[in-house]
Amino acid sequence: MSVLAEADPNSLQALFDMDPLKLSDSNKEAIVKELRAQRERWKQAEGGRAKKELVKVDLSDLGL
Repeated sequence: MSVLAEADPNSLQALFDMDPLKLSDSNKEAIVKELRAQRERWKQAEGGRAKKELVKVDLSDLGL
């Protein structure tokens, strides 16, 4: 099994714990793959939330 296929949060933490100068190309690819997957999961979760409506504030609201 390739390093990319086994990229999960636990192995990702193990990769982050390694000396950055000793990371192989496959280690770096595994990190990038997992971070991209996490970003996609985050974007999907954020997309389902209702967006807050911006409230317009004016100085007259403060009595100025």
